[in-house]
Amino acid sequence: MRLPTSLFILVAMVAACSDYDLKSIQRGGGAGTQTLDTAVSVPVPEEDEPEEDEPEEELVDYEVTLRLSADDQWEGWIDGERIDQQEGWNQVSEYSYVLGSGAHVVAVRVDDLHLIINGFIAEVSVDGEIWGLTGGGMWRVRDTEPPVEWTEPAYVDGDWGLPVVCLDDAPWSGIPTLVNPEAEWVWYDLDCRRELGTGWFRLVLELP
Repeated sequence: MRLPTSLFILVAMVAACSDYDLKSIQRGGGAGTQTLDTAVSVPVPEEDEPEEDEPEEELVDYEVTLRLSADDQWEGWIDGERIDQQEGWNQVSEYSYVLGSGAHVVAVRVDDLHLIINGFIAEVSVDGEIWGLTGGGMWRVRDTEPPVEWTEPAYVDGDWGLPVVCLDDAPWSGIPTLVNPEAEWVWYDLDCRRELGTGWFRLVLELP
C-alpha cells in the first residue's frame, strides 16, 4: 500500500524530533553519555603578606671627655645639665660623660674677676678621639648674654662668632700642655687684656 505523500512527510518530522530529543537527553547526562558542564570562575581574594618589621635603629653610646681651664672662672653645662664651676686659671678640670647618638652641646661661661686678663682653653674628645680644641674652629663664642636656652642642643648659634686666639698667652705658660699641646687660649677679642668681662662658649657635637 502506498502512503500519501503528506503522511510520509509527517512521519519523517516525528522521527527527526524524536532523534533531536534523544540527543538532547544524552547531552544532559546519563550513563555512557557526555556531560556538558559550565564552569563558573569565582575570583579568590589574595591574602595580604604580613609586613616585615623594620629593624630598630641601633643606639650607640660614646664616652665624651672635657678638659678645660679659664681665667678667671668658668661654669659649664652639657645638654643643659650643669657640670661644675671652678675658679683659677692654673687649674685644669676633667669630666667624662656617656652620651648617645644625636646632637649634644658643651656650653661654658667664662668670667673675668680680677681685671687683668681673661681667656678660655679646652679639649673635648669622643672615645679618645679629639673632636673640639679651642683655637681649632669648632667652638663658638658670644660677648653678650644669650637667651636662657643657650646651653640646650636645640638652641641655634648661627649668629655667634669664632673665638680668637689670644695675642698674649705668656701668663698661662704651661697650661696648654696640661689640657692639650695643640689647644689655644681664646677669647672673643684678640687682646685678652683689654676686653675684660664675660664670654659665652658653645661646642656642638653630632654623634652618629
